[in-house]
Amino acid sequence: MNRHDEATALARSVFELRRMRADHLPQAALSETAWNILLALFVADADGRRMTGRDVLEVAEAPPSAGSRWIMVLHGEDLVNGDGQGNLDDVIGLTAKGISAVEACMVDAQKFLQARLSRSAAN
Repeated sequence: MNRHDEATALARSVFELRRMRADHLPQAALSETAWNILLALFVADADGRRMTGRDVLEVAEAPPSAGSRWIMVLHGEDLVNGDGQGNLDDVIGLTAKGISAVEACMVDAQKFLQARLSRSAAN
């Protein structure tokens, strides 16, 4: 397999991983900014860290104006708790629903990648 073929296979895998998120998250939470916010909060929760909306947006590399709107959307979907009004100085976190959804996405991604690696190793 040449470099272009490998890159194409990887691109297909990235698309598939993105599509798989829809199995666990509402449509409103599928943008890259929303996903980055969810991932940042998931890792912070696992590390026992509390984060303000501003902290989360810094980690997620999202601008405050757009990030604030996405936090409100995620709050409306019951994935994020804390201030649902977009105050970036409030502490926010994932709800139980949010933790379960991101964890399910990670489990699916791990299974998918392990299957791909197994197939590559067999070839």
